[in-house]
Amino acid sequence: MLGLSTLSMKFIWLGVAIIFGILEALTVGLLLIWFSFGAMAALIVSGFTDNLTIQIAVFGVVSVTLLVLVTKGIIKIDRKGKAYNMTNMDALIGKNGMCKVKIEKFKPGIVVTGGEQWSAMTSDGSEVEEGSEVKIVAVKGVKLVVKKLADK
Repeated sequence: MLGLSTLSMKFIWLGVAIIFGILEALTVGLLLIWFSFGAMAALIVSGFTDNLTIQIAVFGVVSVTLLVLVTKGIIKIDRKGKAYNMTNMDALIGKNGMCKVKIEKFKPGIVVTGGEQWSAMTSDGSEVEEGSEVKIVAVKGVKLVVKKLADK
């Protein structure tokens, strides 16, 4: 089409793939690597056709398809992670703690978990005696919502 030989197009596509690979190594996001894969696909296609339009189309389609599909897949996997979008306090849910200051019906107490003290209350208004073991079931504002564990 432009007078480029098949061999020279293979070197051009290989060079494009290497350049995108190097640029990807210099960045923190997975963005440019897909264009490197697109260039490799175009390199393979260049072995079957001299048509530069087809090679560029393959480069574009493979690059954009991988960019969109793999990025969406990575985001979906990342969102399944347990700590996704959790604040530090949300990460406390499910952990156990020790009641340091009695929790009363209308008066929060203090619970110690992970070496830190937190204001705490129960969801049902029940009282929790000092020294009782509790499980953190939720977070409301800056207070832990706890449930007393069965006495041993």
